[in-house]
Amino acid sequence: MADKKVAIVFAGHVHLYNEMNYRGMRQIISAGAGAQPYASAEKGGFFHYLLIKVNDDQISVEVHRL
Repeated sequence: MADKKVAIVFAGHVHLYNEMNYRGMRQIISAGAGAQPYASAEKGGFFHYLLIKVNDDQISVEVHRL
């Protein structure tokens, strides 16, 4: 994906929120609206949803705690 210049990758399943950068790609784990979180709130283990806005080549991501 990095070779294809993917800007952002969204993943789920791990019940928490986490954001990182790997090889120039923004990677976000978001799975906080179902089962109990795996981690403490300080480590991303909180119920949440994401509001994602795409405008031309701009992507914004807002994390909203529930």
